[in-house]
Amino acid sequence: MRAQRVVVALLVAFLVLDVGALALLGPVSPADTAADVVRLYGERTGMVLASRVLHCLGLVAVLWLLALLLDQAHETVARIAYGGLVAVVAIETVRNVMIAALALRHDDFGRAALPMHVIAVLLGPAIAFPVAAGVAALAWQWRSRLLAALAAAWVVSGIRIVTVSTVVWYGGLLAFVGTLVALCVLTVRVSSAGTSAADPRARTLSSCRL
Repeated sequence: MRAQRVVVALLVAFLVLDVGALALLGPVSPADTAADVVRLYGERTGMVLASRVLHCLGLVAVLWLLALLLDQAHETVARIAYGGLVAVVAIETVRNVMIAALALRHDDFGRAALPMHVIAVLLGPAIAFPVAAGVAALAWQWRSRLLAALAAAWVVSGIRIVTVSTVVWYGGLLAFVGTLVALCVLTVRVSSAGTSAADPRARTLSSCRL
C-alpha cells in the first residue's frame, strides 16, 4: 500500500513540477527572433531560472516513478525503457544548463545568444527518439496498440528537429500530452491493483496493461 502511495505522490510531483516549468518558461520555438531572445532572457530572467529548477526536480521525480513502475517489467524491456529515460535526462540536463546560462549571462553572449537559444530549443524534440524506444518496448511486452501508437507519435514528433514551422512544432507536443495521460492511467491502475490484491507480489505491471 505504501509503495502505491509513493507512486501516486511521485506522479503528482512530476506533473506539477513539469507543467509549472513549462508555464514559467513560456512558448519557445526555433523560429524565435533575436527580439524574442532578448525578451525571454533579458526581461524574464527569474522566471526562466525558476522553470529550469522545477524541470530538474521533475526529472528526479520521473526517474524514481519509472523505476518503481518498471520494477516488475521484463528485464530487457525495463532496460530499454529506463535506458531511454536516462538518455532523456542527459539531454534535458544539457538543455537546462544552456537555458540557465543564457538567462544568467545573456548580455555576455551577444549575437551568439540567438543560435545558442535555437540549439537549446532543438534539444527538446531530440528526446523523442529515446522516449519512443522505451514506449515501444513496453508496447511490445504488453501487446498494447495504444502504446505502439504513442511510440509512433513520438517518432513523428522528432520531425521538429528539422523544421521551424510553428504548427509542426506545437503539434509535436501532442505526443508529450499523450504520454502524460498514459502515465496517469498506468499509475492509477498500478495503485488500484495494489489496493485490491491480497498478495503483494500481484501488484505488478503485467496486470495493468494500457
